[in-house]
Amino acid sequence: MPNNEQTAQPKIAVIGATSVDITIREAPDWMGHTGRDIYTRESMHALEAPIEMGLGGNGGAAAYVLGKLGLPVELLTSIGTDAPGQLVRGWLQQAGVRSIETMPADSTMVALSAVDGQGKRQGCLQHPGAKLDWLVSASDTEAAWLLVMVHSLVTPDELQTVHQTMRKFRQADRLIALDSGMGWILNRAEPKRIHALWGHAHVVIGTLDELSHWTGKKDPESVAQDILGHGAAHVVIKMGADGASYQSAVYAFSHQPAISIARSDRSIGAGDAFAGALVGSLATGQPLPIAVTNAQHVAAQVVESGRGVLAISPVNS
Repeated sequence: MPNNEQTAQPKIAVIGATSVDITIREAPDWMGHTGRDIYTRESMHALEAPIEMGLGGNGGAAAYVLGKLGLPVELLTSIGTDAPGQLVRGWLQQAGVRSIETMPADSTMVALSAVDGQGKRQGCLQHPGAKLDWLVSASDTEAAWLLVMVHSLVTPDELQTVHQTMRKFRQADRLIALDSGMGWILNRAEPKRIHALWGHAHVVIGTLDELSHWTGKKDPESVAQDILGHGAAHVVIKMGADGASYQSAVYAFSHQPAISIARSDRSIGAGDAFAGALVGSLATGQPLPIAVTNAQHVAAQVVESGRGVLAISPVNS
């Protein structure tokens, strides 16, 4: 954990994907029929709920939350020169996030999700946008913390670059938090590739499903102990409606129940908001149990609103 001599407002760098999330509620079932150059009665469908657009991508969402919490944050990501890219830049600027684009890109990642009337996910179409350059040296940023958000489209080969970046930051006495997924392409990686990343991470964050995949363990306590055994100092396990668990060399394994919310809507972005808020609390000196509680409150705000991270209230509002 950061000591009390650390500055009250340390800069946090986030590296990860950024996207525009588009949500269609109660989408029609005729999607995929033969296309035509004209609209027909069969191809038209009235949506009762408006189309929703928001900021997505694990890096962009986490950085946005940190900015809204009033912390100095910079985002290393890939954003295109297209219209979605203009939207993304505007949202990040409003939150006070400094965007550092790792390489030129024509297109921005866009995810089109369909959810049912209760906000449960039915399916997703995603344009990945340009690849992210994961090779970042400690001299590229003055940040005291680096939050590495490894998304599910990262290839096993790219993990070697992620490893190089994390090793350089750790050698420069910077603190690193790692949140990695497991789906799509990333789950093809050998677990030992992820274990190597844990050895450079001050904090490892992930869902129980993700971390179970990489550890081969099922219960949260066994998962946490396995990750600590690979060199991480702290482990925080996101468990959705079941709350969160955590363990470190200082704190014995503990579980916090989920924050009570008035209503539950779509959870898209809640996990990324959790990671951002957790690192923000740790970076400003909060003890691990308090940081987990703070992260749960922010994630609950996302789920309750159903509007993603753009629903996060500004600091002191």
